[in-house]
Formats: sequence, C-alpha cells, structure tokens
Amino acid sequence: MATVGESLIGFANFSHVNEEGQAELFAIYLLPTAQHKGIGSALLENGIQRLQGATSLTVCVEKDNRIGRQFYSAKGFQQVDEFDELFEGHMLKTIRLILPLAKK
Repeated sequence: MATVGESLIGFANFSHVNEEGQAELFAIYLLPTAQHKGIGSALLENGIQRLQGATSLTVCVEKDNRIGRQFYSAKGFQQVDEFDELFEGHMLKTIRLILPLAKK
C-alpha cells in the first residue's frame, strides 16, 4: 500500500509464487493525483522484491489501456498473448505481459 499521512493513495496486489517460480500482478491502482510521481514504480519494485524465488511476473492489461501498457513496457514487460475476456458482462480485449526476473 502507498499512503500519504493517514490517506491511502494506492496499492498493488500480487499472487504467491507457484512451484514453477511464476507470480502474477493482479493490479496496481493509484489515485489520479498520485500518478506520474514514481509511486506505481515503487509499488511494483517493492512487490517484486517480496516475491521470493520468482523467476517471472505476469500481468494482464486491457488492450485499450494505453497508459497501463506504456507503464509495463517501460518496466521491461513483454507481450506474450492477446485474448478476449468476459469482464462483468463486457467483452474486453486483454493483453498478457511477462517480466522475466533474475533467479534469487
């Protein structure tokens, strides 16, 4: 979680590392006023550091989410898949990205 004083301004949600060394980033959310200040990068880096034994990190992003895709691309994630996903009654074009991690 990222806070300013007592106010929550963002969070990141990661899975546990599975037997193959893979983990998933489910979400990074920041308040609009907290964006473009390095907080998302810090949440991502802190989460990666906590993933003991992880060899890769996967994230799924809506294809039309240009800002999200640019963020992950700048961090070294590469697209590995594109698929349609039913999300709360709406069909979304989704991109799966992966970031190889150094073995720990």
